Amino acid sequence: MRLRILLVSHSTLASGMADTARMIMGANIPLKAICAYFDPPMDALRIAKESQNSLDPDESLIILTDVFGGSVNTMLMPIMRENTRLIAGMNLALILSLLTQDPDMPLDQIIVNAINDARTGIVDCTKLDLLYSEESF
Repeated sequence: MRLRILLVSHSTLASGMADTARMIMGANIPLKAICAYFDPPMDALRIAKESQNSLDPDESLIILTDVFGGSVNTMLMPIMRENTRLIAGMNLALILSLLTQDPDMPLDQIIVNAINDARTGIVDCTKLDLLYSEESF
């Protein structure tokens, strides 16, 4: 299954995440960013529906939003389908994990793996036993 990823956020978070993912993974990744409520305003719902309607039969669309229950996330809930998934709480680890999952896995497993990877990457570094003292830096 081929994935397309649509990042949708308040202001410019989505475009910043997309730029960083492209820097790491290369320019030709299947990723698009929508910056809602920004100047110029983007019609996030219209663009998401167009992305959904342009899917090939072997493609799925994963829409990542910044905040669960926020206006961007809520606006996109009605377009969820079997081939269009909506995940809130976008972060770079989640995006990179989605882009590197085995495309032969079922979509549900790809999403579970990516969410687990993203959660694992959230670490309170102040709680770690540091190998180096402050003088090492």
